[in-house]
Amino acid sequence: MVTQVTELPTSPTSGQPPRSRPLRVLQVVEATLTGVGRHCLDLCRGLAERGCSIDLIYSPTRIDNGFKRLLADFEQHPLVHTVAHPMQRAIGMSDAMAAKFVRRHLKRHGPFDIVHGHSSKGGAIARLAAFGTGVPAVYTPNAIRTMNPQVGSRSRWVVGLIERLLARVPGQIIAVSREERDHIIELGISADKISLVPNGIDPMELPDAPTARHTLGLAQDVPVLGFVGRLSEQKAIDVLINAMPLVLKRMPDVQLALIGDGELVEELQQLAEDLGVAQSIHWLGQQPGFASMPAFDLFVLPSRYEGLPYVLIEALMASLPVVTTDLASSSMLVESSVNGCVVPAESPGELAEAILSILCDPDRKQQFAMEAAARGAAFTLDAMVDQTLAVYDQLLPTPGGRTNS
Repeated sequence: MVTQVTELPTSPTSGQPPRSRPLRVLQVVEATLTGVGRHCLDLCRGLAERGCSIDLIYSPTRIDNGFKRLLADFEQHPLVHTVAHPMQRAIGMSDAMAAKFVRRHLKRHGPFDIVHGHSSKGGAIARLAAFGTGVPAVYTPNAIRTMNPQVGSRSRWVVGLIERLLARVPGQIIAVSREERDHIIELGISADKISLVPNGIDPMELPDAPTARHTLGLAQDVPVLGFVGRLSEQKAIDVLINAMPLVLKRMPDVQLALIGDGELVEELQQLAEDLGVAQSIHWLGQQPGFASMPAFDLFVLPSRYEGLPYVLIEALMASLPVVTTDLASSSMLVESSVNGCVVPAESPGELAEAILSILCDPDRKQQFAMEAAARGAAFTLDAMVDQTLAVYDQLLPTPGGRTNS
């Protein structure tokens, strides 16, 4: 039997009756770094632009400069109120205190129409806080933890049980990709609790390739592979570095540009030295990711798991062919032999072959680039915000309206 899952139109709010007061949403996020923090702040901005009143409770415990920079935009915003409260990544007694803090905020500063938690910890705290209050809870996992193949069977069982219990709180789960949606159903959560809302970004003007390469200090006359992201276990840069000797054997002038930093930098640099490929790798640290995309001939994302990665959307919008893994890419973004190549995870040999199959065939590379741009154009921030509003409206007791208070 095929189970139906809610998929929302691009502009769901058109034609609905106006709200009698601004929709009030409490956003909760612990993972204030990487894509989760960006997703949360982009959503806050988009909702505020539509007249919603937003309170954001965020944790300063794990925070990066990108989140701080975006958060500063809300300092004087009349519709966005931000509150810092420490939350811990690991499960512990501090979670009860964080949920109590959010629950107290709901009661003291309400009435709120929706409480929306981001990532596993933010989602758990938001739903625990909302339980019994009558305020619907929305949860966006953004790559739910059990999608990580390195999570052990015992931990997977425990996390799955927690997710099933929390799913009983009235509200909705937002999956950012079909793969994440299907995985959540496999955990034993009812399909009617899940809505599909892909991530989206605002288009922006990009520099031309020579300018981007000059900015990054890259040569103008060599093929460049690009990666943007955190140098962590999840992103599997070790697999990409292990693929480099195979790539360089066929194309000795290929360069790899790595944008980002993380806990594995020194270990990865040592791996490159041991394999004799260090001279072909540029460790560029923190750079504007989207603006750097035109410097690349090809974007590579070898991750061990992802939800719907922002960097892939950016690569598509920059007209880049993509090579990625079957655990990192949503079928919504990359389709093999259409706009890139999808290979098995943990396979340096197949990763190298896919890279070479594009770099060695200029016509194929050009065709993939055109298809990438066409596909990327659909993943806009406006669509993401409108579809999220549609999820909120489904949960409110008055059609297109608000919670009565």
